[in-house]
Amino acid sequence: MAQTFADWLTEANGLPENRFLDEMQRLLPWSHIQTMLETEVPNPGGGRPPTEFLLLFKMTLIQWWYGLGDLDTEFRCADSFSFRRFLGLGVTDTVPDGTTLALFRQKMHSVGLQEKLNTLVCHLLGQKNLLVKQGTIVDATFVKAAKPKHDPDSKTGKKGRGYSVSVAMDNRTKIVRNIKVTDASVHDSQSLQAVLPEFVGSKVWVDLGYYGLSCLNTILATGAIRRMGYKKAKGKPLQPWQKGLNRLLARTRARVEHIFAGWKTRLKLNNSRYETVDKVSSYMNGVALAGNLARIGFLFRQKQQVVWG
Repeated sequence: MAQTFADWLTEANGLPENRFLDEMQRLLPWSHIQTMLETEVPNPGGGRPPTEFLLLFKMTLIQWWYGLGDLDTEFRCADSFSFRRFLGLGVTDTVPDGTTLALFRQKMHSVGLQEKLNTLVCHLLGQKNLLVKQGTIVDATFVKAAKPKHDPDSKTGKKGRGYSVSVAMDNRTKIVRNIKVTDASVHDSQSLQAVLPEFVGSKVWVDLGYYGLSCLNTILATGAIRRMGYKKAKGKPLQPWQKGLNRLLARTRARVEHIFAGWKTRLKLNNSRYETVDKVSSYMNGVALAGNLARIGFLFRQKQQVVWG
């Protein structure tokens, strides 16, 4: 990006900073991300040169972080100086349009890039000794179908017609390790094996929705220990010590609810943006990736720069 007079003028006037985006620009492993983008994303040869993948990925992150649609992302990136600074664009540089952004997201989806990048992030954090495999919280949340009558994959569950999103989250850092999306008719416990990482000697916190021998055996098969509250027997109240232990366990399990609350409020994910299990799963993995990248900023907030190996 060649600096123009307009760029110099905006810098000289000291425009307000966007602390979150500036922090993301400073702390995230961009070189690793760019290498994976160039390696994994299909790039047809010939014709007009494609827009730089890292630029489109940053636009996609803005879309996930701020809960925007394709056209809204295009407008906000063109209108906001702080967004332009994060994208590495000058005042007079052209912002890719919403159609280009949507096509790029489809390319990411076609190769499962969201999941691969999330695996990369967890690996890099493991190298920094932040993911020490001490414990995992497993839970699920409900997302309504975007168009219930036109979505063949969405089914009706206890909370309505839509999808169930199961996650496995690191209990210490709130990093989402794995995600499994099913239609709402599938019980949460049936996704336990798909999301549960294999950590020998660790703990797995679950709620009473994962009660039963099959769930217990699934957890034990990974070498982990189940941490679940006591269930009241029919006609028999819980003992005071059981209630106290349930409250202690609930304090740990509640950490995953912070993730769900952020999705439902800040990202407006009460309703799905897409149809079919495949597309909803791709989008939710992207949202989890964006959330994990944002958590990196929190984990390294006191540092001016992070050197990634």
